Amino acid sequence: MSDALNGIAWADDKQLRKIVLERCEPDEKGARVEVEIEYIAAAPSLPDGVAA
Repeated sequence: MSDALNGIAWADDKQLRKIVLERCEPDEKGARVEVEIEYIAAAPSLPDGVAA
């Protein structure tokens, strides 16, 4: 799924930090895919030689 949104919702799916998937049964709106995108600020840079 994430590759399908490359260039549409984000430049590259390597930018994604968290993915949450939930499978549900179709409801009164029918079967569908809903995507919610939330910006998460980039983590501060670490000094050279320091591992996260």
